[in-house]
Amino acid sequence: MSDTTITILDAALGVFGANGFHGTTISLIAEASGVSRPTVYARYKNKEEVFRAVYQRVFDLALADVCAVLARDRPLDELLSGALLAYFGRLYEVVLSFERADELIAEQDRLAADIMLDASTRVRAAFVGALERHGNTPRSGATVDELVDILTLAPRAFKDPAGGAEVYHARLRLLANLVARDLCSE
Repeated sequence: MSDTTITILDAALGVFGANGFHGTTISLIAEASGVSRPTVYARYKNKEEVFRAVYQRVFDLALADVCAVLARDRPLDELLSGALLAYFGRLYEVVLSFERADELIAEQDRLAADIMLDASTRVRAAFVGALERHGNTPRSGATVDELVDILTLAPRAFKDPAGGAEVYHARLRLLANLVARDLCSE
């Protein structure tokens, strides 16, 4: 990905966040990124394509962070907490911090559902790999797949914008600690 493309996508994220999907134009994206409209159009057919590319970039960066965290040689609770924060914490901060978050989430579901599904599949595989490498059998009797479901599905229910990012992050750390305890020998 070229530096210009990264600049366009990073600027577009802020423009979508400030103006919502419907209030965003290619002209606003070009202006915010310091390039011409033809430069944006040379890469993207329309704002829907820009939106999808922004979401792909956000998810790719979050997934790269997850994989980097899970590759470390650290205690399991730190790995899980770090990976949850890298993925869900980043997504929370990127999307829910925007004034037009509800509109962006609706458009995300409409325009980028395939990107979200792919990202969910990839992050799930990363967590499965980390838990399988750990090697202990869960004390609760749950399977690794069930624990990964808890790790990857529960954070979606934690989203309470009124509580803010700090509360959301604390909930992610608690979740990681509970799952890690289930996998640690007594």
